[in-house]
Amino acid sequence: MPKDRAFSKLYHPSVPIRKSHTSALRNHSSLKSITTILFAARFIRKMSVNQFFWVLTGWLTLFHPGASAQVLLNYFKANVNRTDILLDWEMTMGNTCNGIQIWHSVDQQPFQLLHEISGICGSKTETVRYQYFHHQPAVQKMHRYQLLFGNLGQSEILEVFFRNYTTGFQLNPSPVSQLSKLYFTPGLSPHRLRIFNLDGNEIYFRISSEDCFEISVQDYLNGLYFFEILDDQQKQVAAGVIPILKQP
Repeated sequence: MPKDRAFSKLYHPSVPIRKSHTSALRNHSSLKSITTILFAARFIRKMSVNQFFWVLTGWLTLFHPGASAQVLLNYFKANVNRTDILLDWEMTMGNTCNGIQIWHSVDQQPFQLLHEISGICGSKTETVRYQYFHHQPAVQKMHRYQLLFGNLGQSEILEVFFRNYTTGFQLNPSPVSQLSKLYFTPGLSPHRLRIFNLDGNEIYFRISSEDCFEISVQDYLNGLYFFEILDDQQKQVAAGVIPILKQP
C-alpha cells in the first residue's frame, strides 16, 4: 500500500486524503509539537529539582513500554533494624539501565536524591539483586523510597515507619495518658508481656503475635510500672519502665 494511502487509512478509513493534505497535517503536527514543547518549557524553568524529577519520571513511565515496576522488579522491600533501614530489590532478567537512583522523602516532604548507583545495572541473562543501607534515618518518621532506573522508569513508592529501638522498645506516646502502643524488636512469636508494680507483683499478662502491645490507662493508677517482653523461647527481647499519667 502506498505510504500516503496508509496514512489516510490511519487518519480516517472512509475519507481519502490527498498528498497536499497529508503534508499539511504533518506540518500541523510538527507545529503542534513545537508549541507543546515551548509551552512546557515555560513551566520547567520555574520547577525545582524535585518537581522536575517527578515530571521526568512520569514521562518515562508513560512513553517507555518497559516502565512498569512489575516488569522491572521481582520485589522491592525494606528490612528495619535498630539503627538502619535496609532497602532490598531484585531486577528481573532481561532489563538493563544506565544507573539507579534512590529517592527519599520523610513525612510527605518533597523527594530528594539519597544515593546513586552508577554504571550499567541489571542483566540480559540473569536476575540481579541490590541492597542499600540507609544509616540512622530520622526516628518516629514515615520514610518513603522510590527507585529510578535510568531511562526505564521507576518503582512503586515504598513506605516504612522507623521507630527508635536503641533501648529495645518504643512507647508511643509516653507517658501513657490514654492509650499508647509498646513497640519492640520481635523475636520468635508469640510474645508475652508481663507488667509489674513497684512492689514486684505481676499485675498484667498478655500474649500477642504482633510486634506491639496496647497499653491503656484504664488498667492502672498513676505511677511507674516495670515490664518485660519474652519471646516463644522465654528469651527477653525488651524490658523497661511504663509511666502512667492520666489526664484530669
